[in-house]
Amino acid sequence: GDIERVVAIINAVHPDDPIGAVDFVAWGEQAIERLDLVAERDGAIVGAARSYVESQRPNPWLHIWVPPEERRRGVGSALFDEASGWAAGRGHSGFEAWVRADSDASLAFAAAHGFEETGREYGLVLDLTAGDPPAVEAPEGIELTTWAERPELEHGLYEVYVEAIPDIPGEENAGVETFDEWLRRDMRSAGDRADATFIALAGDEVVYRETTSPAWTNVIAVGDVTTTTIDLSKDNVFFGVRAVDRDG
Repeated sequence: GDIERVVAIINAVHPDDPIGAVDFVAWGEQAIERLDLVAERDGAIVGAARSYVESQRPNPWLHIWVPPEERRRGVGSALFDEASGWAAGRGHSGFEAWVRADSDASLAFAAAHGFEETGREYGLVLDLTAGDPPAVEAPEGIELTTWAERPELEHGLYEVYVEAIPDIPGEENAGVETFDEWLRRDMRSAGDRADATFIALAGDEVVYRETTSPAWTNVIAVGDVTTTTIDLSKDNVFFGVRAVDRDG
């Protein structure tokens, strides 16, 4: 089908970073809005593009994939023009895109279409088979667990995300999506695993539940503090505080 052909084109462009059809579909479903395009010649797909909007970015991302044998025939430019019209129609003034530094053709295409460099990222690979994993011992007062073991900690995970995201290089000016958007986009797509999401707990937790609920249903880890502020209405929930030791 079309998805398999698009994925084959993406993998031909980036053979060292392949993607599967399931992950490609799940990636698209994370977007608030998106446009998926294909370019065809004689009924065969010869290029593809995806543009999508994230809540915390001012402009949409743009990806264009054209296999080497189809380049310099206007395929990429046609996809760019179509995506540009879609973005402009939604009030956007530009695109954001990643271009690999080792791809002269991609750099030339980006420059010819008005892109300017705003930052650089480095891709690193860690070979987990190269040696024995080190013994892991948490610092005094810290408990290590997973989201699968403590699913009620999702609000605490979000609080850490909100505080940490501005410290990530390149994300200083990014907005922060709502809890529901973050949960859908970053935590519950096809490739996300609760058993591989690790959590460090320390100090106390704020627990709360709706006034009609018979049990504590939500937890926010607040650390070793004497005061904290929670953005919730006191008229709709009951609050409590509980301590967390090394055994959880």
